[in-house]
Amino acid sequence: MVSDWRLSISEYKEHVLTDRREFARLFRTGIRKSTRNVQLIFVPGKPEELRFAVCVSVRFGNSVKRNRLKRIFRAALMPYLLRIQKGWVIAVLPTGKTEGLTSTIVAEQLEDLLRSRGMLGGAHG
Repeated sequence: MVSDWRLSISEYKEHVLTDRREFARLFRTGIRKSTRNVQLIFVPGKPEELRFAVCVSVRFGNSVKRNRLKRIFRAALMPYLLRIQKGWVIAVLPTGKTEGLTSTIVAEQLEDLLRSRGMLGGAHG
């Protein structure tokens, strides 16, 4: 049996940010908060929706390294998707050194950022 916090692929994809204008607004006007390895950029969105993106810059290496980082960050984000309050557009980015980075480390830092901004709700938002 799959854990309670897991989303199906279709549920996950519903939350992925794809709109170019929304990306531009997020990076232009978003509030940025960082830890040692994680940066969170967020702006208010539609009250009934949660949108997110995992973004990895070319400066983090070739496509293999960038895709590995994206997988790590998505794995760290998954347990929190049902708990993040709706009404936000969020981007999660790596910062600093990424050698030896694991989804557990990213998840701890991501939880700290989300809690400090009051974005985490109960077990299911």
